[in-house]
Amino acid sequence: MRECLGYQPGLKEKLAYLIGGIGKDLIYWLITAYFMLFLSLGGKCSPGFILTLFIAGRIFDALNDPIMGLIADFTRTRFGKFKPWLALGTVLSMFCTIALFYDPGLNGSAYQCYAAFVYIMWTLAYTMMDIPYWSLLPGFGVRPQLREQMASAARFGTLLGAQIIVWAGSFLLQRARELYIMPDFFSLALYAALLFAVMEFILLLFVKDRTPQLPRGHFSLKKCVRLISKNNELLIIIVLTLLQQTAVGLFNAVLFTFIAANHGAVEYALTPALIAGGIAQALAVAALPGFIRLCGRKVMFVISAGFMAAGYLLLCMMDLSGGPGPWLLGAACVLCAAGTAVSSVLTTIMLADSIDYGEFKLGLRAEGLLFSAQTMTAKLGLALAYLFSGLTAAFTGLLPLQLRAHSAPQISMHLSLIAAAVIALSMMILYLRSYRLHGVFFKTMLDTLERLRIGDLKQEPEVFGQEQTAIPDPSLVLVRYALDQSCIIKYEEQQNFNEVIRDLTQKIALMHCVDDPRVLEQAVLQRHQESSCAIAEGIAIAHARGEFMHRSAMGLAVMPKPLPELTCPDGTQCDLIFIIASPDDGRSHLTLLGRLSLMLNVPGFAAKLRQAGSSQEIYDRLLQCSLKIACSKH
Repeated sequence: MRECLGYQPGLKEKLAYLIGGIGKDLIYWLITAYFMLFLSLGGKCSPGFILTLFIAGRIFDALNDPIMGLIADFTRTRFGKFKPWLALGTVLSMFCTIALFYDPGLNGSAYQCYAAFVYIMWTLAYTMMDIPYWSLLPGFGVRPQLREQMASAARFGTLLGAQIIVWAGSFLLQRARELYIMPDFFSLALYAALLFAVMEFILLLFVKDRTPQLPRGHFSLKKCVRLISKNNELLIIIVLTLLQQTAVGLFNAVLFTFIAANHGAVEYALTPALIAGGIAQALAVAALPGFIRLCGRKVMFVISAGFMAAGYLLLCMMDLSGGPGPWLLGAACVLCAAGTAVSSVLTTIMLADSIDYGEFKLGLRAEGLLFSAQTMTAKLGLALAYLFSGLTAAFTGLLPLQLRAHSAPQISMHLSLIAAAVIALSMMILYLRSYRLHGVFFKTMLDTLERLRIGDLKQEPEVFGQEQTAIPDPSLVLVRYALDQSCIIKYEEQQNFNEVIRDLTQKIALMHCVDDPRVLEQAVLQRHQESSCAIAEGIAIAHARGEFMHRSAMGLAVMPKPLPELTCPDGTQCDLIFIIASPDDGRSHLTLLGRLSLMLNVPGFAAKLRQAGSSQEIYDRLLQCSLKIACSKH
């Protein structure tokens, strides 16, 4: 843990992580893009069997991801908790990939059973390797710039691996009319699998597993469910990933439908377009950290979703059945590729951030489990794309015979592209309306979390080694840990004291700091009856502590005019009502109360809270004051 907090990976380790991404997606896109086509060209499987196999396989694969994430999180070895599974998954994936494109000489149902069994085994083996690969990312550190660099390196590798295998497969498909290419597909799978194994070995050799091992209690299944269901930022990322992968799957389905329907146009238009798209992906990922520093992650995500939607709509306006012009097709592929690349990097970074947010909010950390949520939704997104493509094909099958013969592929591709554009715009809207791990809140969260981790190191020398010196007291940032913007209420209409306390306790319950807000409300009101919470200068601090609290929490209500029932010893009536609640651990309650008192003793600070125009402004001023006090105490 101490090593992770200040760790800076060198060039060798960054390159090894990138190379691992190349190898990983070499075989992923080999299977995703070409195994269905391989089965179709082989003539041993019906279209219904192939579609059912891929949809069922993706769903089965997705459901296995959380199990693998949990297994990895529970693993403890001297090599780390992720690298042993990465090594085992690499070996199994290599053999399964080769076996998928091998013809054992079987026919009919015997071959279908063979293909289904090996495909399911491949999904298990790939999951065993894939989740540990992504779970290594948070171990490189919490600093945003470093995380952006490492996520960009990983995504650059995966995109490069995908482009290499797509180009190689496209070259084979150009020969499909003249040659029997099944042996060529086996050769491609053999070389790809061997290259994949070599690249993953480089990753294992040079990348260390520095995943933080934070002190925690028994990590039960109930806590795992809570870690996902109560992490609202993670749930948003899951939906974004599901939408993103569905759109990408629809786009890829359109490209390969275009290949099958227009062999002559492949060499003329599609190959240059794919090359342009690959170059655009590489440039977009390489330049992304610089653009993030220039205009921020939020703007870049909006741009990426806009690029995706624009590319899909541009492709939709073309005459796909007649062979579109290479320039328009190239422009569409560039927009789609660049947008997909940037959004993929950003969702990966966001997922790593959500792991820190889960630890910050719930006190639980599970890299494997949370990254499995992303891989699970990515596979479900592809399954939805397959399903939608099958439905559009079935729909066009209902068209009149004359129209079906000439326009069915065109209609099916256009429906898929329109759906993909709508999905991309939905990603943009969801992100803008719901996601919040950026700006002041995000920076404060990371700073607070790192200081609290350092506090853990100081308090647990027997776990982490010899006690450190000059470690800042984590209580200096406890206010920022306990406070959430949603727990700040600026009333427009006057309320009584009981109504204010009820509203504040319900807000705290929504942050999952307490299970039953009524228990907290009763504890606060009982404490107030024993001793008035009105302090001085129009300020009241209602407080309670007990085992009903999961972690420290704080809220504030700003009234339009003072409450007559809350009169301070100095004669002033209260219009600023704070609430603090903590577990009964012997230190959190008094520490939080002391920090809040220090802030309220700053001359003019209470007046600034009263003059603030919104809850966001109140929240920002509280954070700034907390930071100022923390820095002055250092």
